[in-house]
Amino acid sequence: MILGGPWELSRPGKNRPDEGDPASLVQVLDLMDYTAGVLTENEHTMLSEAGVSAPTGWTLLKNIPVTRLVPAAPGTIGLIFLPQPAGKNGRLDSKQTEATKETIRDLKDRSGVSLVIGISPWGQRSEQDFLSSGGPLPDILLGSGPGSGMAGRIMDQGRTLWVRPYSKGKALNRIEILAIPDRAEGRGWISGENIRYSLAILDNGVRPDPAATNLLKAAEGSVNSAHLDDAKALLERTLQFQADASTSKSVSTQ
Repeated sequence: MILGGPWELSRPGKNRPDEGDPASLVQVLDLMDYTAGVLTENEHTMLSEAGVSAPTGWTLLKNIPVTRLVPAAPGTIGLIFLPQPAGKNGRLDSKQTEATKETIRDLKDRSGVSLVIGISPWGQRSEQDFLSSGGPLPDILLGSGPGSGMAGRIMDQGRTLWVRPYSKGKALNRIEILAIPDRAEGRGWISGENIRYSLAILDNGVRPDPAATNLLKAAEGSVNSAHLDDAKALLERTLQFQADASTSKSVSTQ
């Protein structure tokens, strides 16, 4: 699986990409063939004002949790796109918190769903508060927004892996699931035993992808060379992204 989180096209508080034009960036994202992706309201507005459609299959975040089921072996993966905060200071209000917990509980209880992955626009502080709040939590929380990046941190007594991206797309978060813990037996994630998480650094050692290069050359007037290098490197690493074993699933978010 390849998953794209919020703020893929612009940073929080901005309504334009750091570099480049939205149309070219959307073309590159479509070329990557993401399993799923989400856009914040700011990103959706940015694309609309530029007359550009959202990347294929990407979902606009709402003020309620949105779910999607993805078939996989050995069981279906439940994605939950966590809501954009409606409370003060960018925090969830009580109704959103209750709805989010209930949605996670429903996904975990649904027959055939072996794994629940949450994708958050909240930022590090709100994600930390949520993970410390008790009650049902996703098996994996892919964060985004303000705060520090991290390859991974196992939370809630092993029941949730928390991952956060690094800024400007210079690293790709990689998760390899070797075995899914049995919730009924109270088992959790153990690094190196049933799960591995790491960063793929997108540096000059990554070979550019010709298809992405051709797309981006059309926008050279508005995309500087540093941005071209970053975008080409990101695409190449994503297209080459494979699980290390046929029994594992891999998830990435940038």
